[in-house]
Amino acid sequence: MSNTLTLKPYIELVRTHCHRLSSSQLIDLLCSIAQEVPTKERQSFLEKLEITATIPSDPSDSAEDVEDILERIEDIIEEILERQESIEDGSYYEIYEDYSNYYDDEPEIMSPEQQKELEEIFAEADQLFLSGELASARKVYQQLFSIFLHSSELKLYYEINRQDIDINWQETLARYCRSVYETVATADRTQQVLDAMEVDYPVAGQYDDPYEKWLPSLQDVYNARPEDISEWDDFLQGIQTALQRKRDNRAVLLCLEAIYLTDSLQGLATAVRQKKSPVGYLYWLTQLEEEALWEETAQAALEALDSMPPDRLRTAAAAALIRAGKQTEKKDLVLHGKQEQFFSEPNGQHLDCWLEEARKQEAKEEMLHTALAFLNNRLEGSQKETSWQESRFFLLKIKVLLLLGRLEDAFAEIDGKAAVGWSNSKQTTAVVYTCVLLALVRCSVEARTIHDLFSGYLALSNEKTITDEILQHLAKADSAAQEEWFQFAERMTQTRIDHIVSNKYRKAYARAAEVLGGYMEALILNDRKDQAVEFLRLNRNQKYNRFSAFRAEIQRVTGRSPLLAGL
Repeated sequence: MSNTLTLKPYIELVRTHCHRLSSSQLIDLLCSIAQEVPTKERQSFLEKLEITATIPSDPSDSAEDVEDILERIEDIIEEILERQESIEDGSYYEIYEDYSNYYDDEPEIMSPEQQKELEEIFAEADQLFLSGELASARKVYQQLFSIFLHSSELKLYYEINRQDIDINWQETLARYCRSVYETVATADRTQQVLDAMEVDYPVAGQYDDPYEKWLPSLQDVYNARPEDISEWDDFLQGIQTALQRKRDNRAVLLCLEAIYLTDSLQGLATAVRQKKSPVGYLYWLTQLEEEALWEETAQAALEALDSMPPDRLRTAAAAALIRAGKQTEKKDLVLHGKQEQFFSEPNGQHLDCWLEEARKQEAKEEMLHTALAFLNNRLEGSQKETSWQESRFFLLKIKVLLLLGRLEDAFAEIDGKAAVGWSNSKQTTAVVYTCVLLALVRCSVEARTIHDLFSGYLALSNEKTITDEILQHLAKADSAAQEEWFQFAERMTQTRIDHIVSNKYRKAYARAAEVLGGYMEALILNDRKDQAVEFLRLNRNQKYNRFSAFRAEIQRVTGRSPLLAGL
């Protein structure tokens, strides 16, 4: 669906307004518009008025102009092909002696001059369309679109990205489709318009906007001209017949739109339930929301969530339920929607949003136990997860345990020997390590280095509620396991330092110095300063006294910490 004001309703609004004005008011309005035209465009503005008012178009001149335009497009295609061929065989770098980025950047597969000329030809095609010369416009549009959407047929070496051209793709494609609609035989109309609408384009199912904003809808085609379109209802019936059995997202959406335009929401609901397509459910929800039918939106969203697999599309359906819940002031729907967003795409941001809502509704404990059961099921269930997914679910589980105040359980779950890989598969160990240090110092603000570690491994910008909750629990952590945690912290700190520094991983020296500083802060705040000084002397003055870069990083860390300065 388009958010852009298309031509037909735009012209109707202008016409309706103009009918309300007197002749003098219209003159004043036109003069006011003329005053706002930039100086360099005034001549063009006057020419447009003169052409519209006094100079009729000559069809023979137009035909000649179109042939010239098509020849120019052919020339550009040939130039682009030659340019790409020279890039492919390397001769480009010999032709353009001033090209200095041979080893750094590949040259553009289309020159700026070629881009600009194609944009100008698109503008000329638009002028043909707006002046009613639809057959000519169709020829030009078709040739232009072949460069960007069907480049394989031109045997180009590299595909050309449509984003290289600064035009409104949705409106331009809609104009092309309208040109096709009004210039082909009735018997061929349905299929040719569908081809022009790129019905087989692989709309990606993982995107929130399954229509993809650059592709036109049927309504966009209808609105491409201010004039009414003939035999529209018959065309919509033909679309439904042609696409009834197709399962690709783009085809499903066009079929459902045709049904909606013909049979309104009731017919659409029936068709969506029959097709059970995820993008179909989202299209249905979009129409309900546009008509502000919030009770119906809530019911449709619940139905969609029961039918859709967990992915980004289901997340979008959950978001529709949240909006409906807010509009109907039903807090349970909002909370349920945020839960389903997490179930659809388990990640820290969705967990944070769910937790924040649960906290508002005083349902935090139940929410966290539900999340924990879900994550345990994903980790222990029969469904085979990828190693990346398994690591992500495990990290989320550790966060939930910490949110429940179960640091000891989280500690028992991690790999207690994983001193490396903290930025990847062993991030859970890093998270628990920093939480153990914070628990040992009761989250004292003096422990600046420990808080820096916490920020680096856990306190993400989009997880503020999670961070705040965990810090509250750590500040009240039971000290029964204090000695065990100190032993763990010392072992992990020393192992991490030894691995990084002895292997001369210079880029990681800063990380080694940070864990050294964090562990020392924990010792000092627990009245173990002598132990901290000894640990520092061991690593700075004895084991790694010859590693000047590491010693410099230690100096940086100790210099930033009020507790460590001067040691």
